Amino acid sequence: MLDTITHDYDFQVVEEKAYLADGTAIPDMKILRHPDTGFILGRHSSNYKPINYEEMVDNLLVGLNNSDISQDYTTDIKVHNGGRKLKATVLFNDITINPTPALNDITHYRINMFSSHDGTWPYIISADGLRLTCLNGQTFADPLSKIRLKHTSRVSIDDTARHVLNNYETFKDKDHMWSEYAKTRIDTDSVEFFFKNNIVKKKTYSSVRHNNERQLENLMSLYHDHSSWMGHNKWSLYNCLTSWATHTDFTDNSGKRLSKSPHNTSVEREALIAKAMDTTNWHVLGQLYQEVQY
Repeated sequence: MLDTITHDYDFQVVEEKAYLADGTAIPDMKILRHPDTGFILGRHSSNYKPINYEEMVDNLLVGLNNSDISQDYTTDIKVHNGGRKLKATVLFNDITINPTPALNDITHYRINMFSSHDGTWPYIISADGLRLTCLNGQTFADPLSKIRLKHTSRVSIDDTARHVLNNYETFKDKDHMWSEYAKTRIDTDSVEFFFKNNIVKKKTYSSVRHNNERQLENLMSLYHDHSSWMGHNKWSLYNCLTSWATHTDFTDNSGKRLSKSPHNTSVEREALIAKAMDTTNWHVLGQLYQEVQY
């Protein structure tokens, strides 16, 4: 197994009382501090319960070692912003799906874990698929499993990690569905209709609702990029949607980030896509095309 693990996650957060500049204690507030650097990791209410990164990571790694899922995986565990955030991923090299063998479009099973001490991220652990054909990686917008817990909640690290580890069978079951997507032909008019009615934001001018034309153009362009080599099928549209949800950290010509929180933007888009894929518009995609053909 190949690992990228920076062991700067194995520290115990120091909790301190919060004070005003004049030395007056602030009631019902605490400060979290890094024990080695003294760096302030976050300011929270007194009922905030910090979860040490070491506990989360060790629990996940022990669960992996004790499971019979696979021992052929790559781990990537990194701390960001001086210890304020943690992101950990486990990519399985031998648990894969290839719904389009002719294109060698392989998706790997993956487990993700996020947490923070500054309050920007709750404790999140999820299972999804990572499609490596896309050079900078692409995850799917409908995770197999996703658990989000606030740090004020009663958190069972052991139970949540075990739950996600057990979702690899659900991942394997996706093979048939994705293969059917690849066989389902669609046309651009149907794609545009789906975007307009399920994804594109609406704006109101003079009491009349209008589509966000720039967003629609971006989505259609993204669909054409995928369909140009994957074909006009539901699998191309599915990958278009997941690409849109995954790649949110964009900058303008000056280098200014267009999204204040790429992670939150991605989460919002995932929720929107999951809702769209539960609509009649999604389920009937391709049916009209097939009726015309036959």
